[in-house]
Amino acid sequence: MSRSSRLWQTAWLLLAPLVAYGFLALAGIEQLQTDDPTALDKGAAGWFIMLFILGIRNSWDLLVEGAQPKP
Repeated sequence: MSRSSRLWQTAWLLLAPLVAYGFLALAGIEQLQTDDPTALDKGAAGWFIMLFILGIRNSWDLLVEGAQPKP
């Protein structure tokens, strides 16, 4: 596996979920500091969708890589 491929995989598997969880935490803090009852709905919906997409992609990678024979 090349270095750039390894960096891309690390970014996708580690950094993308951390960024999404960070923005979810910020949305929760915003909800605590505002009187708007829909603030969390506005701030978190996209990040939950991103986490769902990340989970599907990572699961698909595990399924495909696990089915391939080792060289």
